[in-house]
Amino acid sequence: AEGLQLLGDLPHLDSLNLVDTLVRMQDLEQTYPWSANLVSLGLPRPQQGDGDSLELAGWPRLEELTIRSCSHMMNDRPVQLQLKNLPNLRQLTLDSLQAFELSIVETPKLTHLRHDNYAFRSRVTRFRQGPEAAWITKLHIENAPQLVEARVYGPTLEDVFYTGTPQLDFRADRKRCFFSGAVTDVEIQSSSLVQKWI
Repeated sequence: AEGLQLLGDLPHLDSLNLVDTLVRMQDLEQTYPWSANLVSLGLPRPQQGDGDSLELAGWPRLEELTIRSCSHMMNDRPVQLQLKNLPNLRQLTLDSLQAFELSIVETPKLTHLRHDNYAFRSRVTRFRQGPEAAWITKLHIENAPQLVEARVYGPTLEDVFYTGTPQLDFRADRKRCFFSGAVTDVEIQSSSLVQKWI
């Protein structure tokens, strides 16, 4: 939090990249003078074995949120990420080597939930496999009417709930599951059911 305080007021700051810094996501839960102006935000994911959480709400201009690292270490301890009331968020990109519990509520302009596979092949050795999609264990989406694609890693997906996403094409990976067309309400709370899909 001290590092973020050092940024001061910076009333015209519209892009902030904190990837691979020591900042913890939970440090952003408090409001800073520049929070209302940011359009693009890049955050680091935790180191292997560490957890983190972030509830990001009411940042009026935020359009892009990316959480990633250059690290090749997979972290199966989920980040608890809650995004709500982000009226201009258009793109969310998550590191595919980090597990997430993700909740998205009231994001009217969000179009894509993407995975960041930055140097994926070089970060994952030939002796290991890794998710080539967003690694999400729990997914909750409400009122994201422009969301057209969410691609997630299927084998570790435990819970899925989404409503108010009429354009969503949902894909669960390693072998894919598709929901296409007008899907308005879906609730799945069985990993065995997900396994049947994939």
